[in-house]
Amino acid sequence: MDEQLKQAGQTKVITVVVELREPLTVADVRRKGYLSLNKVIFASAKGEPPVYWDGFTTFCGDCYGDSERITNDFRSWVSALSPSDGDALSHFGLRLERLRETARAGKIAGYLVKEANPGLLRRLLQKDYVRTLHIVRIDEYCADYELGECVPGRWPKENRLEGERLPG
Repeated sequence: MDEQLKQAGQTKVITVVVELREPLTVADVRRKGYLSLNKVIFASAKGEPPVYWDGFTTFCGDCYGDSERITNDFRSWVSALSPSDGDALSHFGLRLERLRETARAGKIAGYLVKEANPGLLRRLLQKDYVRTLHIVRIDEYCADYELGECVPGRWPKENRLEGERLPG
């Protein structure tokens, strides 16, 4: 994975799924260094579809990766479900009991990072809490848009993840 990210250089944007070594709370991940923690996977796909929560949904409002709010909003949504919702959930491969167990646990198995700097993704890959990254999409980095057209460019030098302390 590191080699693929290295080859992307500073002229690409990459969307990845970050797979964690073990489930963690959003607060734990935020303390360890992360990129764009607002689209989380509360339960990975193990014989069933993943349980994914987007912090930008209408229900979640503006969670934006807030460690308590994104989890609390997911829990609130699950608590509003009733057994009569079972048929609707099953159309998406979801079960109410699994959603309830996942909400009670309050931990994430991973998260989605959209259009990130390959250099920062390489740094993220080195974090001890990250098992691996799964590349979803690679696009050209647009330094600007001129009349709706991408003006290719290079990422500015950046070597710090969100939540990381600067040395010194």
